Amino acid sequence: VHAHEGLAPSISPRQFSIPYNPNTANTDAILLVITVVLVLLAVVNALIITWATSVDSRKPLGVARALGATAEHLSGGLSTALLIPAVPGAIAGIPLGLLLVTAASHGSRATTPSALWLACTCLCVVAAIGVLSAIPARIEARRAAIEVLESDFT
Repeated sequence: VHAHEGLAPSISPRQFSIPYNPNTANTDAILLVITVVLVLLAVVNALIITWATSVDSRKPLGVARALGATAEHLSGGLSTALLIPAVPGAIAGIPLGLLLVTAASHGSRATTPSALWLACTCLCVVAAIGVLSAIPARIEARRAAIEVLESDFT
């Protein structure tokens, strides 16, 4: 006679594990690769857009410089012009990213980040766009006004 005869037998957690599904086995790794590629694409895209915008605005920057604007004013204005579409993009990217994680993490161990992390990410994205846009804007704003206005490059 067993001492614990009246107790139910213990059930191991392995008896209730989800069976191996090859379709969802690598979902976490795939989400990580997609995230890294999207971040790299966003950084390259931001650099190219800011550089192209600064090159396109050489003549107006040269005119403003000839009229007495400082390099700080010009780079601040150009950075602000580039941040205007970045703020709604960062705000819209949060729910779209959550939707992607929810749709792609079915059966995965992926978790959604907290609201504080999402807000910090949004602020960091806007700050990164500000920094990335300030560098080419500062380079273009420091050109001499006469050099820009006399050039045939438009």
